[in-house]
Amino acid sequence: MSDSPASKSIKASRTKKPKSAAKRPGTATGSDSPMAPSALRKSASWCLSYLDAAVRESVNATLSRTNIESLSLRGYWVLEAIADGDGLAQTELSCALSMDRSDMVRLIDSLEKAGLVIRTRDINDRRRQLISLTVDGDTARSSLRRSLRRAERTAVASCPAEVRSLLSSLADVPSAPIDPEQPAASKEPSAPEEATVLTETKPKKQKKKKKGKKKKKGDGK
Repeated sequence: MSDSPASKSIKASRTKKPKSAAKRPGTATGSDSPMAPSALRKSASWCLSYLDAAVRESVNATLSRTNIESLSLRGYWVLEAIADGDGLAQTELSCALSMDRSDMVRLIDSLEKAGLVIRTRDINDRRRQLISLTVDGDTARSSLRRSLRRAERTAVASCPAEVRSLLSSLADVPSAPIDPEQPAASKEPSAPEEATVLTETKPKKQKKKKKGKKKKKGDGK
């Protein structure tokens, strides 16, 4: 029995040209790569930019070892997005993954061609097409999930100490409870106690009553 197109495509391929890696911010990785200043490496924006580039580089290297031409990182996102349901429409996938609709159509076309997803008519609305995983698509998704998680851990481990320290500090930040009636962003900080004391009404001083002069004896005669 011959393998399906998707089964053949998920086999590792050493001859496939690796995808271009994202350029990381400056670090001491070589003589031609100057290290970023210490103050910059303590910036959250710099650390997150470095982390994003490092993870994408590691993930793309993992994806390049699978012979699936259409399976980019976004393609993997699509497989995960439709894994736990009965299928989603292309417009719903576009909103969920923040992708342009035309880009989503082309991505679904390539995934369908590879045998990873299938389009079916919605029984409740014949105008809608639902995107669902095939058996081979679910197999590829499950295998890639494990591989990409390893790639992400490898990327984080290779990051500078400042990046790993930022991730650790963010993990320790407790999430604030959300008031459903009043968003946290709209709450105003309470005034300090000292200011409250200044606004209190001072007690009124009691006016002393002037005592009338005593009449001398003999007055009024």
